[in-house]
This record gives sequence, structure tokens and C-alpha cells, in this order.
Amino acid sequence: MIRLIGWDLDDTLVDDMGATQQGLSELAEYLGIRDLERLSEQWSIASDYWFEQYLAGHVSLEENRIRRIIETASACGIAMGNSRALQAFTVYRTGYERGWQPFWDTISFLQKIRSLGIPVGIVTNGDGPTQRRKLAVAGIDRWVSIVLISGEFGAAKPDPSIFRQLLNLAGCQPHESVFVGDRVDKDILPARALGMHAFHINRGSQQSGDIKNLLELGDALKALDPHLSSLGVMI
Repeated sequence: MIRLIGWDLDDTLVDDMGATQQGLSELAEYLGIRDLERLSEQWSIASDYWFEQYLAGHVSLEENRIRRIIETASACGIAMGNSRALQAFTVYRTGYERGWQPFWDTISFLQKIRSLGIPVGIVTNGDGPTQRRKLAVAGIDRWVSIVLISGEFGAAKPDPSIFRQLLNLAGCQPHESVFVGDRVDKDILPARALGMHAFHINRGSQQSGDIKNLLELGDALKALDPHLSSLGVMI
């Protein structure tokens, strides 16, 4: 019997990619960059690298933000110092926060889980204030029992300790739990290594066999535990 369903946050329950594109659109206007596709590509490269450096504790949150802007702007032919980079990041961040939205199926699915008496746990990488505000703005926080954020916990996914803490706080064994996320490396593999059931959600995928939304996830969970049969109906 499943006694806990844990979740990644970004691009699993909240459309983080959509929010990022909104932030980049405002950043492009601020910097006078017309090639939004190039801006997005360079932002992805810089963000992936410097966010990992931040999660590993090699740079501060502010340095991570500064370097992401400076390297992205430089790749687009714009040089700037730290001060302007912080100003530019504020522009990006304002648009990014305006884009925080749950996916169409998120709230109703979480409501169903809670109606079955199953705790909802969030395990997400990032800084505490940002991720907690995102949960609140997206309207997810009221349905969540446990929130673990790498910036507060002191370890980031895929470190098994943050998954173990989720299990400890829920008071359940790995085989009694499910974890859902969009990253195989950071969500699925570490959860399965501990003995948790794990489901990879790939929203927007065109490939057959992928779980593309929470309706399809409900069908998969129903097969795992008959008590979850109501999750496999239209939400």
C-alpha cells in the first residue's frame, strides 16, 4: 500500500520552462537582444553550469546569478560588470516570477491524493525563499505535507540523504512510497536506488510509452496500488 507520494517541483508540478521563457523575453528587451533563440540557448548552458556550482556549494547564490547573466550576455555580444548583471537578473527574475504557474493537472491531482489520506512531499533543488514562494504563488503549498529544499537541507538531489529524509519525515518504508520527477538522473535513479517506486514524467513528449501528464500517471499508480484507482479517472 502506498503511504507517500513525493514530487519534484520544477517542470513536474510547475511550468518552470515556461516561466524561464517569460523571464528571458523581458531580459532580451532590457538588453536589446533580438535573437531570443540564441539567448535561450546560451542561458540554458550558463544556468546548467552555474546552478550546479551553487548546489555543490562552490559559489554563492548571488555569484551564480551574476555569472549566468554575464556569460549569457557575453555570448550574445554584450559585456557587463557585476553591478549591471545584478540589475539585469532582477529584470529576468521579475518576468520569471510572473510566469510561475502550475500545470493544468497539478492542483486537481494533488487534491485527489490528499482526499485519499496520502501525504504529498516535495523534494526540490534551489534556494529556500524562491522555492517556497513558488509553491505559494502556484497554489501548491496548501496541499503539501512535507517540503525539502536543497538550500535549506544542505544536500541536493541526487544525494540520497534528501530522499531518506523525506521517508523519515513521512514515517514510511521505501517500498511504501512513490517519487515523481522530470529528471531521470536527479529524481528517478536515486529514488529507485533506495527502493522507492519512481515515475518519470516527460511533459510535452511525443514518444509512446512516456508519462506525459498526471492523468497518465494516475493510471500507472492505479496499477501499482488498487487503492489509488480514483487517480486514473479524468481530472
